[in-house]
Amino acid sequence: MPKTTSWTRAALGTLLAIALLTTSGCAAAERIARDVKPGSSSSGGTSLVAPAPPTDAVSKGEASNSYGTGAPDAGPSSTLPSQDAARLMIRTGSMDLVVKSVPDAVQSVRDTTSALGGFVSDSSLNGSGDQQTAQVTLRVPSNKLDDAIPRLKSLAVEVRTVSTSSRDVTEEVTDIEASLRNLRSVEVQYTQLLGRATNVNEVLQVQQRLDQTRLQIDRTEARRKVLASQADLSTLSVSMRSVAVAGTGRLAAIEQAWTASLHTLDRLITGTIVAVVFFWWLIPLALIALWVGLRDARRHRAAKAATPPAV
Repeated sequence: MPKTTSWTRAALGTLLAIALLTTSGCAAAERIARDVKPGSSSSGGTSLVAPAPPTDAVSKGEASNSYGTGAPDAGPSSTLPSQDAARLMIRTGSMDLVVKSVPDAVQSVRDTTSALGGFVSDSSLNGSGDQQTAQVTLRVPSNKLDDAIPRLKSLAVEVRTVSTSSRDVTEEVTDIEASLRNLRSVEVQYTQLLGRATNVNEVLQVQQRLDQTRLQIDRTEARRKVLASQADLSTLSVSMRSVAVAGTGRLAAIEQAWTASLHTLDRLITGTIVAVVFFWWLIPLALIALWVGLRDARRHRAAKAATPPAV
């Protein structure tokens, strides 16, 4: 009996401790939920999220983020561009050039890019002698792209193709900046709430939400920087080949016709091989049918030879 009583007392003590911890955790969660409730404020501090912006503000294209709220301005550095500001455009282009000397042309492209305030981000040189080709990717200021293309054209014996494209990212950048402002405001308020935490459970829960907010800030800021870099510096891809590789006039036409005929022959051979491999099961049947046909033909000739001619 004494052993049973001691076990009973230990079990009751454990259950009482669990009940106290559960009650404390629930109270902390309710306090944090009350503090972070949108549009409300606790008796000891400010709310974590500002009231949502009017519906007409959103309909007019004003910035909003995934929180669906408009946070106070975080400072001059995050001020949104006005509607009259220049639009942010990401410009890209490509060129296919025939040059006399590929190595010399690559060096000229590098010099031209440096003179325009840009840089070469990637380059490759293939082949040797008169059979060389090159691929160069360069970044130049967006306002210098229209100057870069004519300069690069002057390096070529023949300009095969030139193409450019633009993408407007003004609205995307505006939304990103609005999101950053709201996230930074939430970060400040979570930091303040962390200082008012009264127990370990509150500290852990607020710290977790603060870490998540900071992670979102880092990701959003990285996306903003990528778009800003792409808008500031245009990307131009330049393909170059020597005159010997490209060919000119009638010789080039003959070479192209010969190459096309080889490609056609290659496709025919490939198609035949594929058909033979795919329909392999028809080959035995075809051989059996041929053997039966030849046998019947021989029998028919033998029977015809054995039959005496009619008188």
